[in-house]
Parts: sequence; structure tokens; C-alpha cells
Amino acid sequence: MDGTIIKNSYPFPQAKAEILATLRSRGLYVPDDIYGSIANLLEKLKEPPYNDHTNIRGVILSILTKYDFECTGDAKLRRGALGILRRLKQDGYRLGLISNSNLLVVRKVLGATRVYSLFDVVITRECVERMKPYPDMVLAACEKLGVHPSNTLVVGDSWVDIEAGSAAGAKTAYLNTKNTDIPQHPTYEIRKITQLLKILVENGGSTTREAAV
Repeated sequence: MDGTIIKNSYPFPQAKAEILATLRSRGLYVPDDIYGSIANLLEKLKEPPYNDHTNIRGVILSILTKYDFECTGDAKLRRGALGILRRLKQDGYRLGLISNSNLLVVRKVLGATRVYSLFDVVITRECVERMKPYPDMVLAACEKLGVHPSNTLVVGDSWVDIEAGSAAGAKTAYLNTKNTDIPQHPTYEIRKITQLLKILVENGGSTTREAAV
């Protein structure tokens, strides 16, 4: 959702700083490099000695939810997103949305932008054990859509999206709107969301006809 079909500004540095301060206030320290992904941090908190603090994951998730809601105010549909989603739906593709955000936030943003009903399935962090960049969300979406990951195209604007899609065995399309290199190797790279149609046409719909996530 964020960055791919929705343009908004997520205050990740502020969220990261508050999470770090919260952990330190409880005498908990984790390696600095773990903060490249909140999902990695949440996995680390399952291990000793952090797991002795039974409510710490809930505290971290509540901080994330606060920032999720804060960035809904400036959320706008990316140019061309509504048209491409409607076209894919019309052409018979099954559409899924996966987001590390809170479910209530996703419903609010997608409902306000008139695209919620276009998705056959919506998977948020409440639905899975691990968030992106782990493959859990992609696999859950594929299961609910009734498609194999190899017949799925995962579209995203972040390395965590591409990592999650690749780990699940899906093809990936990196929406690189900011000319940013990522260490992952997506199947495709696009600059505009509307370029998805070109990918699908070139493939004759054979590899991605079933689902786009």
C-alpha cells in the first residue's frame, strides 16, 4: 500500500527512534543493524532475554500503529493506480494487497481512496507471524487467492517487498520512483505503476494472469 499505490510520508526515523528509546528505558539493547527492518527487530524480541518481557512486542506494535495512523492524513492515491487496478480487475486478474501496516489503517486509507473493494484479499501484519521482508504475507495472500506463488507478481516500492516476494517464490516488480538501488534483484523494474500493463502484455498474461499482489 504505502509508496506503491498510495503516496504518503511515513515517519520511519521517528518511529525507529521512539522504539529504540522505549527498549532502552526498559534496559533492553539490541544490535544497531537490526533496525533496518522492524520485522527483524520483532523477531529478535522473541529470543532470550527479550522474551522475558512478555508485553514488549505489544508495546512496539502499538508504537507502530500510532505512526501508521499519523501518516493517513496526507495519504493520496498514486497517479495511475486506480486505472491500473481497475484494468487488472477487468482483465480477470485476482488482486491481493499486503501491507506491514495496521488493518484499521489499511481499511481507512483504501476506503477513502475508493480502491478497497478492488482487492480480493487484504493481508496486514495482524494476519501473519512475520511481516515483510519475510515471505509470510505473500504466501498467505496466495493461499487465500488460491494461486501458486510462481503464478504471482509481487509489486512494491521497497526492498522489503522484493525480498518478501522472492523468498515466497513469486516474480517481482520493483516500483523505483526515487531512482534508488536495492541489493535485491527484482524480476522487473518500473518507474510508473502504469508500466505494469507492459510487463503483463509482454508475458502474454501467462506468468501473472492469476494474481498480482
